[in-house]
Formats: sequence, structure tokens, C-alpha cells
Amino acid sequence: MKKTIRKFAGLVMAGAMFVYMPAVAMAERYNIASVGNIRIDASVDGDGKTIYTVNNVADNSQIVIYGTTDSGVEANVVINSGAGAKAVVVFDGLNIDKSDRDYNAAVTTSGDGDVTIELDGNSSVKSGYERAGIQKENTGLLTIRDSNGTAGSLEVKGGMYGAGIGGGDSRSASNIVIESGEVTATGGQSGAGIGGGYRGAGTVTINGGEVTAIGGGYGAGIGGGYNKSGTVTVSGGTVTATGGDCGAGIGGGIFSTGSTITISGSANVYASGGGVFSNNGNGAAIGDGGDFDSDSNPVAGADVDPDISGLYDTGSVTTYPAGTTVEQITKKQVQGVTVRGTIPDPNAPVDDTKEEKMSEAEPVVEEPPVYTERSCIADIDVAALIAELLKSNPNATVLDIEFEDNICLTPELMTALFTDNRVAKNCYFWHEGKRYVLHIGPVNKQSPLYAEDFATLAAEPDGLAGFMRMAKIFGNLGVEMAEVK
Repeated sequence: MKKTIRKFAGLVMAGAMFVYMPAVAMAERYNIASVGNIRIDASVDGDGKTIYTVNNVADNSQIVIYGTTDSGVEANVVINSGAGAKAVVVFDGLNIDKSDRDYNAAVTTSGDGDVTIELDGNSSVKSGYERAGIQKENTGLLTIRDSNGTAGSLEVKGGMYGAGIGGGDSRSASNIVIESGEVTATGGQSGAGIGGGYRGAGTVTINGGEVTAIGGGYGAGIGGGYNKSGTVTVSGGTVTATGGDCGAGIGGGIFSTGSTITISGSANVYASGGGVFSNNGNGAAIGDGGDFDSDSNPVAGADVDPDISGLYDTGSVTTYPAGTTVEQITKKQVQGVTVRGTIPDPNAPVDDTKEEKMSEAEPVVEEPPVYTERSCIADIDVAALIAELLKSNPNATVLDIEFEDNICLTPELMTALFTDNRVAKNCYFWHEGKRYVLHIGPVNKQSPLYAEDFATLAAEPDGLAGFMRMAKIFGNLGVEMAEVK
């Protein structure tokens, strides 16, 4: 049996147990398959606290919705957040399919307040005709995140004329924010993947996560639907966006002009416009939708230079020829044009610290020995630790994590360390009497190198590797090791 770790940030882990155990105990879970339609009303009491009722019954615990229904079952979720309220609802493996039902939205947000959807487990929602997959009708923020230490993902698809996330038929959508998590959104015909529905504009902010947005025919991947523009801000995460026929990857739908795009921070963006359809021109990768001239000849959508004045040197913008698909982008089957930021990333190690980068020409240490279960500890809940550190300091940009000298890293532990690209990790450890730091910055998990490096790790003896070896395995993804003097 593997050893039980003797000491590993004991105070932090104890704090994590104190924080998480009560939260789980207090959660109220609703199974969509048995409850059917679920309406959550959030309001503010006299002390300014958000309180809830679920199907007209008071419920002030954490609200979790789970379960699976098919299109033949009358079931949906409405989250109504009143003025000043900040409703938070967890989707824990929630699967609703309304795709063959007219005028039915799987999930609707309404009211004047804010709505936050926390992702646990793998969820999927699909809406019917003229409705967005998640139809945003509340005037406050709609925030989607995966921030509580339990991994989650969301796949959303809009019905005809609806966005994946955003507006339904003839509806614009603003104040859409994606903070973190794996989110894939596909628009219905004439709707954006994320943003406006048919004839609807979209205003979208992405601060992190792994986001894939696919526009429906004539809609942008992220931004506006048919004949409408988009205002899009990306400040972090990995974003892949493709337009539907004649729609921009990021920006506006067919016939649109005037898109406004800002890309900053450590964001890595990959975009392609939709191809030519009939006598309509292709959409721009970033910019406007296609059009046609007075002689009915196709006119390509105008490219818009995004504002990248705040883009770090760890960030990038890659554009591809019109018609390039998400699969072609992720598998690197098509060559794109990449522009990188020029601002030094403040989260990267700096020369005036006590860290000294190792020289490949003059290695500091020899190849490490083969670790065995008798000499190596690997059973550490790194994901819980990172979540607790972020909970105590939510504005942190770098996390310092202390390890023992005989810690080995498994694929599960490395996956946890790579999870949140918004925060860099400095993993400190001792080896043969010297102190080292393994620095993990933003990692492109869609890169083929990511899968290749994990395959290399899995092939190590017992599927384990020490920190020294880990720096070599994942060095091509920017993972760096340095001796701390």
C-alpha cells in the first residue's frame, strides 16, 4: 500500500475540511427527472442576504439540480433573480433535452438580479425552436463558473433562431460572463454560439476556462446573431470560436458591421469565420459577418483588429481561414496566423527573485531514480488544496504550494495542477538537500503536446514521476524548474 502522507500543509488541509464538509451537508438536491419543472426564485431579505424559494417552497440551503430527462418529458429550469439578489445554482450532471419541442427553453434566467451557474459533473442542456440553450433574460449578470474544487463541464445547444447561451429569437443578450470551467456552446440557425439570437446582438466576457463556441448558420461563434454585431472581451482562458455560414468567429453575424473585440491577459484565442454560402461572403475570423454587393457577388466580412494592448507574452491570438472547423483547429490540421502579446506576464517568475533557472547545458541534478510505492507518496488531494487556497485568497494570481521531498506526481495530480489557467502554481520541494521550485503557468490543454506528455507520464514506472522528471516531461508546455538559492 502507498504510504499515508505525514505532513502536507496540515493547517490548510484542516481548513479545507472545515469549509467543505458543512457545504455538502447543507446542499439541497433536486432531481429534474422526478421533480420536472423547477422554478427557483431568489430575493433579498432585510439583511441583504439572498434567500430562495423552489417551486414556491422556502429553501435557504445551497441548491443543486441534477438528473436526466429526454425531450418527451415536461421539464425545465427557471432561475428568477430579483433586484439586488445574487442567485447561485449548481448544475451537477444535469441533462435536459428540449430540442424537438417548440418554444421550450431548457434553462431560463429572469429578473433584475444576478445569476451564477456553478458546474459540477458533466451537464448538457438543449432547447427547442426559437429558444437559447440557456436563455438569458435577467438584466443582471449571468455567470458560468467551475470554482468549488469539483470538476464540471457544460454543453449547451440552442434551438433554431436561438443562441447556445444568450438570446432567443429576435433577442439580444448582454452581461454574459464565463469565469472558468469547460464550456461548449452551439447556436441554432441564425444564433450565436454565445451571444445574440436571430437579429440579436451579443455582449460577452470570458475571464477563464476552456470555452468552445460554434455559431449556427449566419451567426457568430461569440457575439451577434443574424444581422447583428458583437462586443466581446476575453481576458483569460483558452477560447476557440467558429462562425456559422457567413458569420464571424468572434464578432458579428451575417450582414453585421461594427464589432468590438478586446483580448488581454494570458488569453489564448483561436478563431475562424464561417464560409461562403449562396451569394453571401464568408465571415471574418474576428470582425464582421459576410455580405453581398449590388451585383449579388459575395463580400467577405471585414476583419477587425482586436485591442490586444493588454495581452501578455503568454497570451496569443490565432486566426484561421474561413470555414476551418473546431476539430481542425484543435488537431492542428490547418495552419493559422498567430500574434502574441508583448507585455511581460506578471505571473511568470522574474529575475530578481531567489529563483535561478537551470541551464540545459549545465544540469544541476542527474536523472532521478525510479520511484516505487515504498519510496514515493502520491495520494494527495491537490484539487482540494488549490480550491482552499483560492477560497482564502480569491484574487491570487500565483499559488505557492509546499511538498515533501518524496512526493511523486501521478496523471491525476498533474491534471489538478493544470486545471485553473488563471492562477500560476509554484510547487516547492527539496531534493538531495537543495530546494527547487516547479513553476506551472498557463497551459494550452488543447495542444497535441498536452496529450502526448500525459502519455509519456503514464508510461513511467508505476505511472509516477518525481518533480525533476516532471520538468522534462512537460517542459515543452512551459513547465519550468529552478533551484531556489
